[in-house]
Amino acid sequence: MSRPSIDIVVPEELATLLVADGHAQPATGRRSGAWEVIASFATGGATTVSLLQIPQTVAYFADKCRTLAVRKRENSSAPYYMEAKGPYGQLRIPITPDTSTAQIERLLRRTIFNKDLAE
Repeated sequence: MSRPSIDIVVPEELATLLVADGHAQPATGRRSGAWEVIASFATGGATTVSLLQIPQTVAYFADKCRTLAVRKRENSSAPYYMEAKGPYGQLRIPITPDTSTAQIERLLRRTIFNKDLAE
């Protein structure tokens, strides 16, 4: 029995982390998602993954985004942004050393994930 998932376009660097830790599966075939996360701090092209809709996925995803942004910021003074687009709209937030994982998680919940997962 497969777990419910959504196809989402994410930076390749984040996709690798999500798949490696079991929160996503590589999307098979040629797919694009109606959901998208753009992170100015992530490198590589964009790729589509099937993000598993399990409770810990949102927190994990937010934490990996923050960790990656903080690590990259050590080597750059460029402003970083994270943007999420999904069925509930599109939001963009600046990522600074003061940005919390909870703020990133709210961005993801408000734009990408369905109401059942967001509650």
